[in-house]
Amino acid sequence: MTLTTEQKRILMRQIAAHLPDFEYCAPLDGRQPRLVGPKGMAIYINCSDHRGKLHIHGDWPMDGSKYMSPRSWCVVPYGQDQDISINVSSERGPDVIAREIMRRFLGSYRDLYEKCLARKAEHNAYCNRAHTTACQIAAIVGISAPRLGADTQYTLHLGNVTTRGWYGDARCNADSISLNLQSLSPEIAAQVLQLVDAATPKAEATAA
Repeated sequence: MTLTTEQKRILMRQIAAHLPDFEYCAPLDGRQPRLVGPKGMAIYINCSDHRGKLHIHGDWPMDGSKYMSPRSWCVVPYGQDQDISINVSSERGPDVIAREIMRRFLGSYRDLYEKCLARKAEHNAYCNRAHTTACQIAAIVGISAPRLGADTQYTLHLGNVTTRGWYGDARCNADSISLNLQSLSPEIAAQVLQLVDAATPKAEATAA
């Protein structure tokens, strides 16, 4: 049996009543109706290619506005199946379908979703550190700080050959900066190198 759009929405509301911690969410911004649970988990129910079956699958944490999958978050190795889904007969009652979701789907989905969330947190922390580094460099040279985004690297254009006599750029990551300075006078270049050399730990001399 193929469900109409309205029949599917009614069924999903009924399933939500039997599914702890999940509630029905009506279509929004072109998205399908879904059952939304803790931490942004979302369950979708569609008519399957298998006649008389409902295909039940989940959504995954996004990277900003970018849709991601477990493989995109690098929590599923290449070549390993990342599909977490089940098929359930559409003839079964909403309470039975809810039990099948809890028994056959929800545990595996929740575990993989949590791994994606952990990787997302790591990614966001790295992006925030990269932005902080870029803001520090921008403050030193007196230019506008970049806007915070989902970037892992920020490129700042430094100096002005007309007003300052030199120019270049800084590519700022979370833990390092790549500087490309050009048209430096010999005196300024010597000062830069002296500062870098003084700040670099020296390896201890090996005893003869």
